[in-house]
Amino acid sequence: MGSSDKSSHSHDLGQPDVWLVEHFHEQDPNFPKISSAIEGCERILLGYTSVGIGLDLKIAQSSVVTYRRRAYEKLDISTQNELFTLCLTASQYQHGETTPGIDPRAS
Repeated sequence: MGSSDKSSHSHDLGQPDVWLVEHFHEQDPNFPKISSAIEGCERILLGYTSVGIGLDLKIAQSSVVTYRRRAYEKLDISTQNELFTLCLTASQYQHGETTPGIDPRAS
């Protein structure tokens, strides 16, 4: 492998998924389009652990936990499963495969 810039993230995920940014902006229009909260959520969806997210973003694990908590509050969810549900629901909407009347946050 060639040399890499150690100041950048080890995995460049590019721009966040549009649906994720939209969900954050529905809750807070002033929320930055690129943030540690969004980057953390993307990595959670990819299966990263808190330790892995911290290593990838070069931040402390305690910061990862804080960003995740803030992100979940903004998205009005409380668990990783709810984040996955939001992702799957958004994907279904993007592909026209919706199930009317299903609230992904309903228990």
